[in-house]
Amino acid sequence: MINSNTSLVFLLLIFASTSFAQDKAVYDSLLTVYQKLPDDTSKVNTLDQLHQLVLHKDIDQAKKYVEEELALAKKLNFRKGIGSAYYNFGAYFENIGVRDSAMHYFEQSKKIFLELGDLNGSTKANKAIAINEYYRGNPNLALDLVNENILNRILLKDSSGLASDYNFQGGIYRQLGKIDLALKSVLEAINIYEILQNKIGKADALQVLAALEDGKKSLIYNQEALAIYEEAGDKFYQALVNNNIGTDHIHDKNFEKAAIHLEKAIDLATELNAIDIVGDAKSKMSHVYMNQEDYASAIRSLKDALAIHDKNKQAVARVENLASIAIVYNKMNRPEMALPYINECISLVATINSLEKHMGAYEVRSESLRKLGSYEKALDDFTQFKLLNDSLFNTEKIEQIERLKTEFEVDRQEKELIIEKDKVELLEKEATLSRLQRLLLLLGLGLSIIIAGLGYYGFRQKMQRVQLEKEKLDVELEFKKKKLTTLALQLAQKNERLVSLKSEAQKLRKTENDNRGYQQLINSINLDLNNDSYWQKFSRFFEEVHHGFNSTAIKKYPDLTPNELRLMSLIKMNLSSKEIANMLNISIPGVKKARQRLRKKMNLDTPDSLETAVLKV
Repeated sequence: MINSNTSLVFLLLIFASTSFAQDKAVYDSLLTVYQKLPDDTSKVNTLDQLHQLVLHKDIDQAKKYVEEELALAKKLNFRKGIGSAYYNFGAYFENIGVRDSAMHYFEQSKKIFLELGDLNGSTKANKAIAINEYYRGNPNLALDLVNENILNRILLKDSSGLASDYNFQGGIYRQLGKIDLALKSVLEAINIYEILQNKIGKADALQVLAALEDGKKSLIYNQEALAIYEEAGDKFYQALVNNNIGTDHIHDKNFEKAAIHLEKAIDLATELNAIDIVGDAKSKMSHVYMNQEDYASAIRSLKDALAIHDKNKQAVARVENLASIAIVYNKMNRPEMALPYINECISLVATINSLEKHMGAYEVRSESLRKLGSYEKALDDFTQFKLLNDSLFNTEKIEQIERLKTEFEVDRQEKELIIEKDKVELLEKEATLSRLQRLLLLLGLGLSIIIAGLGYYGFRQKMQRVQLEKEKLDVELEFKKKKLTTLALQLAQKNERLVSLKSEAQKLRKTENDNRGYQQLINSINLDLNNDSYWQKFSRFFEEVHHGFNSTAIKKYPDLTPNELRLMSLIKMNLSSKEIANMLNISIPGVKKARQRLRKKMNLDTPDSLETAVLKV
């Protein structure tokens, strides 16, 4: 069971790498400034920059800078400086693999930035929290956080940050098995980085792209990224990419080259105390030893990796290590030694929401039980493996259909918007022409032809400037409308899938003897369905597209409830009754009743159109 490249690639998504040669000059300059500064906020900011410059080059010096930064910021009661220092402490602990401490500091940082209303700071901390959630085996929660960040980056007009978040989003989609969405996100990131001429950012994205490819393509992307990092003099990222190139060579059965790159990754990562990379590379080295039939070394390497991943609470990596140890013991014909590891793997795999790994674990245990002569239990596990395999196939098909439906709906609504926009532009041109004709007529009565011509030219230039500005605003609005529509459809489909899953769980609860697990699942689904965080995100972005809609509606109809205001928002977006039902978590007849109550609140007569009335708000 070869570990994927994706998990460790996320380390590079938290903090941007930079050129060592460029950093050295900047570092020397900042150090000179720092030594002359009094104990004020400028010194805090300088310490923040010094920490970032040495984080991946001298981890001990980075810690000294952030300790001084935090102490000085607290002394000055400089809240923004405290938030930045907490974030930097999180970065330090992240790099040495102490993930609980990292999460604590990232959350403290986010809290302070939110209190200050600093969207840039809270978005940066939110990104780091999302990466930690991924490591904890919560890819769906990580995806929700990064989707929120993408909306924030658009509001901030932060192109570089947007590219980084698209890159991260692609990695999560890859972990969830949604390869087409992953490719779309990563290619979007690479496109932005190329426009910005950001070679290091492109190298980061190339690593995630490599994780989406197999064989020679993956190796080419990783080698291109390695060349960029070597030029930048960044040992941390060199260690990371050497680890991934080692994986590529394992897939190609070139174990000699795999060993060279993995050993280099281990040496570099050990020097930097980047134990996450050490653990992952040691896990992959087991495949080199297995090819040499040196099973004792393979077990030793995997147990070293497992100890690191246990310490750092990396659920996904632990599952892979436990399964790999069991596989090696099976190859050694020691199934009794394999069984405890694969049993622990199966207990843990349920917490990371990976159908593929769940399926693989049952297959490994089936082999262990078969070797032990427990044929009936082995058959049960193999049956479970087949059921999960079929389920995985069906899930992928369903998700593919849902994605196609979403894309179709977005395209349809985009086309409708374009048609409406063309109509408006045509009317504006006609009105402009009419006004221009009247203006020329009036000018012709009192002025000479030359003066009229000059006036017409000046008016035309002004109209062109106004038109260019309008086109710019139209492009921004169209982009926001597309994002809003996509967000609404995703929310509707999420609720639809949750309701379906809840229905299945309720059926299973009635047929199983022990239904506590199903009740916990149902409670969890109910909690997610009633989670207002999705609506808060939707409402914030809706207000960006339809500015002032909510305040106008409340002013005009003061008796509106929050749910009725939500219904008006969805009607404003021209969503279908089924989509509205899914988003509000009610039935289609429930939507009909809600519309009737809204009509009464708006004092509409029977012939009056609710849609028309809402559009006029």
